[in-house]
Amino acid sequence: MSVDLMLNDQSRCQPALPGKASVASLPALDALFAAAASLKSLCGGDTLARQGETAQSLHKVVRGLVRVCIYTEDGDRKIVRFAAPGAILGLTDHGEWSYTLEAVGPAAVSVLARTRFEQELRRNSALREDVWAGLTEEIAARDALLILVTCTHAAERVLAFLHYFAEGRDAAGFVELPMGRHDIADYLGLSMETVSRAFSSLRDCGAIELKGPSLYRVLHHAARTEQHAA
Repeated sequence: MSVDLMLNDQSRCQPALPGKASVASLPALDALFAAAASLKSLCGGDTLARQGETAQSLHKVVRGLVRVCIYTEDGDRKIVRFAAPGAILGLTDHGEWSYTLEAVGPAAVSVLARTRFEQELRRNSALREDVWAGLTEEIAARDALLILVTCTHAAERVLAFLHYFAEGRDAAGFVELPMGRHDIADYLGLSMETVSRAFSSLRDCGAIELKGPSLYRVLHHAARTEQHAA
């Protein structure tokens, strides 16, 4: 697909990314976290929960970024979400964790005991509505990721990732990626080498501007070109 089409047809491949617009407002659930949760600080690489362990709590991301991933028996990793501040983790994890939660960099989360959550859920209709909204958002995010990874070209996936990661941030300035190429590859279903080539291709055809390995901006008003980015 040409860069011109990728820049103008983003609706084909909308990923579930940690932009501000991707976190729904859940006032009753937020109030419960504010009243009953404890704060936990994390360093980059810290594991918050492990796939298969008993899920005794819910987590709300306060700052930083948390990657939600699945590990296979062979040790392969698939990242299914980058959870930004405001994201609630654990709504669908009853009994045991379905995913492993890891801090991408320095982060903090609010930890709410599942027993307290379930007590409030039984008697608070507003909380039940929030949980329904949160579950709906999670399903939509997973559907969007599935659509994204079926895109034909690697460059198209990477451009969509960069476009939506920048959403809600300073459109005129550079955006800093807190995750590395390996994380992006495991999210988009690509190899790290393919992701690196896609970054270079998008830069060379004028779709993005790079400053070092982690700073970029999407050039929405760049001159249109029919050069293929893949």
